[in-house]
Amino acid sequence: QFMYNHIGTAQGLASQRVYSLAEDKFGGVWIGMKNGVARYNGRSLHNYTLANGNRTNDTGGLIIKVTKTAKDDILAYDNKGNIYVYDATLDRFTPTAQEFTAQFSKLNNPQGTLILKDIVCDAKDNLWAATSQGLFHVSADGKTIIRRNQDLYVNTTTIIDDDKLLVCSTTGAYLINTKVKGHDAKPSSITTLTTIKNTNIILMMS
Repeated sequence: QFMYNHIGTAQGLASQRVYSLAEDKFGGVWIGMKNGVARYNGRSLHNYTLANGNRTNDTGGLIIKVTKTAKDDILAYDNKGNIYVYDATLDRFTPTAQEFTAQFSKLNNPQGTLILKDIVCDAKDNLWAATSQGLFHVSADGKTIIRRNQDLYVNTTTIIDDDKLLVCSTTGAYLINTKVKGHDAKPSSITTLTTIKNTNIILMMS
């Protein structure tokens, strides 16, 4: 029999608007919400806010999501280009990839023309940021940023192997070889996708 628990504001969740989930190496579930991040360990719930000096002036249309790195670090990011990493010692999220955030902010002019939609990490902990104006490749140290496929409005992406990304955009799904420019012809009209942990299954939806 399938069992489930409902977790909402009555159980302590800071927001009913949930945008993404990620499971850490201890089995805790991280929840990306409208106004922050929460961690649920099966018994208790803890809410986190993200460190941003402009947060009080920057909440309009905010979407916060979570993902994992190859080292099982938890990342939180919002649609305005801010990225944070969870620091277990301090028990809080701190800004990371700040050179990317700075470049993102400069390109996001007028405000709202550039939207961060998704982030995935490869085996070397490089970040691939999917945006409304293509992809950004951010090196693990955060210092090297390469922009590509600016013709695509990318909703979601996932890593197929060491040098290939499956990208779902508003114009369909594309297989991208990260070592060459451009992208392969779209295989379908799929516009979003997700993966199932510890399997090779990819769910694709139009």
